[in-house]
Amino acid sequence: MTTFTTPSGRAGRARQMEIGKENGDAIAIWKDAMLRGLGRPWTAPEELIAETIASLFIRARRQRDQGRDDTHLLLEAALLQNDSVFRHPAALPPSAGQ
Repeated sequence: MTTFTTPSGRAGRARQMEIGKENGDAIAIWKDAMLRGLGRPWTAPEELIAETIASLFIRARRQRDQGRDDTHLLLEAALLQNDSVFRHPAALPPSAGQ
């Protein structure tokens, strides 16, 4: 008998699938919000970056909720965000966007 065929194994697998769906839904919401915030059509690379940033923040939230350190995930997301079109407009140099 494999682990996933026991009652507790099936329940654990079902919960993991539930968490995966919850994460996927949250990532999609945040990604879409980031892309809409651009105020223009976005490119495929921008969509990938938005999804990656959203994924890192969702993973950080999950780790924090479990009482684990999320600093490395937040740092990674912040670095990616600062090097992309998703950084805060105030952080742009004065000549950018002209």
